Amino acid sequence: MAVPTPLDGVCNRDRLGRESPDRIRYVSASRGRSATPPTHLRPRNHAGHSLAMIRPEYLEALGDLGYSQQESRFLYLAATHSGYFTLRQFLDFTGTAKGWNVHQFTSKSIRLGHVRVATCGYRTSLFNLYSRKVYGALDRDNLRNRRRLSSELIRTRLLILDFVLAHPGLEYLETEAEKVACFHEQLGVREP
Repeated sequence: MAVPTPLDGVCNRDRLGRESPDRIRYVSASRGRSATPPTHLRPRNHAGHSLAMIRPEYLEALGDLGYSQQESRFLYLAATHSGYFTLRQFLDFTGTAKGWNVHQFTSKSIRLGHVRVATCGYRTSLFNLYSRKVYGALDRDNLRNRRRLSSELIRTRLLILDFVLAHPGLEYLETEAEKVACFHEQLGVREP
């Protein structure tokens, strides 16, 4: 006699796959489509989010370089906090699936000479935002984020960008002057 499971009546037993040694069924999505994540795990579309006060003149300057409002917001965050980004980060930020938007954004960025691409791992494209035009539009001409880095530092910068994208409501200290002022005024640390 079969013991009822929580999935009985919800899923078709034929689609559940084979049983594991622990008698827990392996569940897989149907071919060609992935399962939709629960709404609380879906990436948010940050296009309308305040994103901690990005100054409008920066977005306009990036728009003058040929980017949409949403692409400008993402490039601002990538340039300011990382210098590197992946397609997954762009997709999560925009709340879109792979397709025309991503292709248009990446091919435009490469064609304009604003990013360089490297393929890492299992077909993962890694984009380095290195253009002086982009950083100049953001008044960050000499920011180190545009330089080539070691793989360990790239990994760290990607994690920083992941954190910033996951916590858009937080306030970040973006420039050296803001960081120094915070340490002096709020934390009471004096210059050596």
